Amino acid sequence: MDSALFLPNEVLIAADLGIYFDTIGIIISIYTIVNGISILIFGYLTDTIERKKILILAGVLWSLTAILHIFVEEFWQLMLVRVVAAIAVSVTTPLVISYLADIISSDSRSKSFAFWGLITNIGTLVAGIVALSFNEIDFEAIELPLLQKIDFIALTYPNVLYTWKLPYFYLGIIALIFTILNYFITVEPKRAAKEKQLEEVFLDEN
Repeated sequence: MDSALFLPNEVLIAADLGIYFDTIGIIISIYTIVNGISILIFGYLTDTIERKKILILAGVLWSLTAILHIFVEEFWQLMLVRVVAAIAVSVTTPLVISYLADIISSDSRSKSFAFWGLITNIGTLVAGIVALSFNEIDFEAIELPLLQKIDFIALTYPNVLYTWKLPYFYLGIIALIFTILNYFITVEPKRAAKEKQLEEVFLDEN
């Protein structure tokens, strides 16, 4: 979902910060690399420490980072918030898989993973729509080559260039509220509690 807020507004971001698409490409590449490495790290941590702590930490980290997008004025600031966002987002995959494995029986686990995949795709679609909903510029109406289009937008629409930051800001606030609620609501499931081979063992313990 995080990337879906960024990608639709690449032209607007480039115009706002005075950077071009090669720089945007560098940001996306670094985001992807950091995200991939962080997934491996959090995959290990998910198996070793209480997952609720990781969930809350990642939620707070992404929420605050998303909110801080509103203050981005320079390239290095954008790079910094994107790297931190990549780290926060990387928690999602290992954490969700671990949670589903421990709260869904092995008979229904494949369905739960498929449902999670569907929800993820829907969330990405909605995020893309939200990202574009704040845009006031008709990019298609500007019939110029890409680099000239970026310069034209920067010169013609200086008062609306910041609008790419608004989806991050508002969703960051919403995410922070949900993270606080999760702190009080989320229960740490017993590991492997839904494995058929271990169900009888856990029943005997109870």
